[in-house]
Amino acid sequence: MAGLSCGLPSVLAWDIITQVTDVFSVCDDELAFQGMRLFANPNQGDPLIVSGESGAVPLGFIHEVCTNNRYTPMKNLLELDSSSTVLMFSTEGDTDPELYAKILR
Repeated sequence: MAGLSCGLPSVLAWDIITQVTDVFSVCDDELAFQGMRLFANPNQGDPLIVSGESGAVPLGFIHEVCTNNRYTPMKNLLELDSSSTVLMFSTEGDTDPELYAKILR
């Protein structure tokens, strides 16, 4: 997950991001893996998406916030409910075929 381990963000980018973003989160690796599994096993009618860790962590995060009662305050803060629309960008595909296959087992 080298793509998620940048250490420090770009100062220029961080200044812009902090002005237009309401919430930041740090996610465990398992949320990225959960997102990969969800993309690879979509709900009926949804397309299968092959996504690596960096691309899948947003889906894992949103799923955890929406399904784990422990994160109800975050869910409420983000105003997530059954009518919400969430835009995510999967920024990578299957960049490590061995790890991808291991995670999907």
